[in-house]
Amino acid sequence: GMFTRRQIQVIRAIQGGETSKDAAKILGISKRTVDKHLENIYAKLGVSNRLAAIQRLQKIGNSN
Repeated sequence: GMFTRRQIQVIRAIQGGETSKDAAKILGISKRTVDKHLENIYAKLGVSNRLAAIQRLQKIGNSN
């Protein structure tokens, strides 16, 4: 797939409205690690922020 297992977990957390800090707590990793995963997710999606990532993911999901 396009994303690693951990990136998918981070995506699900942000789609659920979690902050990076809350996602970190839920996943048992640091906020810095969540932010790094987000950077990589944004790069794969060709976006620069959380809202754009969520919108792009919805678009991808709806096209399948």
